[in-house]
Amino acid sequence: MKNLLIRVSMVVALLASGLTAYAQTTVKGTVKDAAGQGVVGASVFV
Repeated sequence: MKNLLIRVSMVVALLASGLTAYAQTTVKGTVKDAAGQGVVGASVFV
């Protein structure tokens, strides 16, 4: 029973780490105002 619990825990941990890796995406770019000038210190949250 203890061996089964360890195996199930390992499978769940591997699946959770795999899903987390796919969920993270890096977005790069420049935030500009209406005049086309870069906005200093701007942050974007999704």
